Amino acid sequence: MTVAEKIVRAVREQPGLTERELADRLFGENAAIQRVNPTCRKLVEQALLVRQGKGWSDDPFRYRPAKRER
Repeated sequence: MTVAEKIVRAVREQPGLTERELADRLFGENAAIQRVNPTCRKLVEQALLVRQGKGWSDDPFRYRPAKRER
């Protein structure tokens, strides 16, 4: 399973995860967020995830599954 697939799965299971939470979940506690950040951005560009927040420590980016059209 790719990192992108793991991120999408994690966000579907628990919407609203931050990059910190995703990095910790996928790579272990205190993993660098740079291990998930570029992939999260690509998933947002591909309309698979929606990013909310400003990216600051008091308003971190949070990811949710994108709503799919039927």
